[in-house]
Amino acid sequence: MQKLQFREMTVGGLLFVLIIVIALSSCMSSQRTSQGNTANTAGSAFNKLELKEQKLNGEELADIALWKSTELAIFTQNHLEPTDDNLPRIYNPWIASYEGFRMASLLGLDSDFSTDEIYLFIRALFDDMPTDVETGSLVKSIVVSDWYDDGSPLVINVTRAYSGNKNPIVVFMFNTWNNLRKYGLPLIKKAGIVYEYPRLKTPEGEFLQEFMDSYSMSWLEDGFMTASGAVGKDLPLFSSVDDDFEKLNLTDDWLRDGNLDNDAEVLPVLTEIITRDEIKPIGKVFARMQLFMYHLFHGEVELAQAVINELNESGILEQSEVSETEVGILAKRDLQRILDIAVMLSNQ
Repeated sequence: MQKLQFREMTVGGLLFVLIIVIALSSCMSSQRTSQGNTANTAGSAFNKLELKEQKLNGEELADIALWKSTELAIFTQNHLEPTDDNLPRIYNPWIASYEGFRMASLLGLDSDFSTDEIYLFIRALFDDMPTDVETGSLVKSIVVSDWYDDGSPLVINVTRAYSGNKNPIVVFMFNTWNNLRKYGLPLIKKAGIVYEYPRLKTPEGEFLQEFMDSYSMSWLEDGFMTASGAVGKDLPLFSSVDDDFEKLNLTDDWLRDGNLDNDAEVLPVLTEIITRDEIKPIGKVFARMQLFMYHLFHGEVELAQAVINELNESGILEQSEVSETEVGILAKRDLQRILDIAVMLSNQ
């Protein structure tokens, strides 16, 4: 992706391009792409990649030196901090645990980090975000040491923008090459850094895109943050959908659409799928994961824990048609950690 020059664009044009960039690079819910021939071709191409040249000032070069020198597993550098006149943006700890864990999983940190370290990573994502941030301004840098194969750090630079419906968007700009979701972690970690200083705006105020891949979340006034694209949309009714798995996918939109008040609509759908005998085990696991999300988002710790216990004690996760699937692996490995982190965030 070539650098996009924003200087001569209107504000509307800037936000439109930014939305396109975000939409192309931040969808977390897509299925894993097969990495056979595509990975081989990409691997050859990645071997020829070179670091992109940037015009950086002395302060930015000093930041890079700091990022490379840190010995902390997770290091956060705040460029903008809340003040008495610009208070920190609130976030819902129950939702932050889920959405933050999804981002950590994308980056492979769910395998590399302990639960306590992922908790710290999620706090780095959401803590100390000023309420008012000018579009494109750099808020903070989150550094994960020794992330690349050559020992270089992963850098996540955080900025703010706005979606087409004027919702605030937090943009997490990576120093990786693009198509992380398509090519996977091994190739991206081998490829190394693309831009040492991922950014959307220079200190002089010039808008440009000097990052290849990113992740974004809507962050609403009530503290609801979500990477789902369902925010602000009129969602289909469950009665309009016949297929069970389409209904389960639709429950994800209803739960992550930024509106907790309509979540009760998903309960009859999930209960009906869980109790029907003809539903395949993988469908019942998926439905229980969505039920876990419902209880988690509403801070119902005991009910969320009950869903985890039922999954673990029923034996369904050990069935061959479930145990090797992505859904089965996530249900067995991640739900307890997400709940534990949510409780930690709620108690801070």
